[in-house]
Amino acid sequence: MTSEERPDAAPQEGTSAPAPKPSAPDAVAVDTPAADVVPDIDTEPAGPPPPDRRPRGLVVACVALFVVSVALGILTAVLASRLDREVATRDDVEETAGRFATALLTYHFQDLERSKQAVLELSTGNFRREYEQAFSGGLDVLITETKAASEGTVTDIFVSDVEDDTASAIVVADVRVTGTAGERRSASSYIQLELVRVAGRWRVDGVTNLNFGQNGTPTGVPSTPTTTTTAPPR
Repeated sequence: MTSEERPDAAPQEGTSAPAPKPSAPDAVAVDTPAADVVPDIDTEPAGPPPPDRRPRGLVVACVALFVVSVALGILTAVLASRLDREVATRDDVEETAGRFATALLTYHFQDLERSKQAVLELSTGNFRREYEQAFSGGLDVLITETKAASEGTVTDIFVSDVEDDTASAIVVADVRVTGTAGERRSASSYIQLELVRVAGRWRVDGVTNLNFGQNGTPTGVPSTPTTTTTAPPR
């Protein structure tokens, strides 16, 4: 008899028989909790966003546009400043020409010194000397004897050339003269003035009467268009 055919040996004394192994059908199923399904998540901290990598050409174009804008702004400011200075200069010339023409054409025989000083304050150079010579040469006596009084009213001023410290202007004025010979009016009399800038102020250096062929030349204005000498009243 082989060992496989030999019946199981009885258990020896003092030893317990081994527990019978349960068969597969008799096995009790043990419920084991299913493991939680954990998604595969990257737990590493998020880093800074990648830099904005714009095309290099766009950046260069923006910089160039900025430089051009700044240059245009500076150029505009310079031109505006220059224009403001030119306008201010022409305004000064116009203001001086108007004041001078009014002083030259306005006087009264009872206060000739005041009238004379008003003209001299706005004069310089050749005309100033000629005007003083005209008064000392008998103009004051003639005005006093004829009891002449003149009132000049400036109606328009045309400023033509303004270059550095020289300027030219034409003044249009109405003149009313009274005296022993009666009243005389001269409408739209034209006087050309040559001005120079002296110590920052405009002064008249030459006066020319432009009333060609007109009767009643304004008193105190040159009697010919080519001289700056003040002629006595007629």
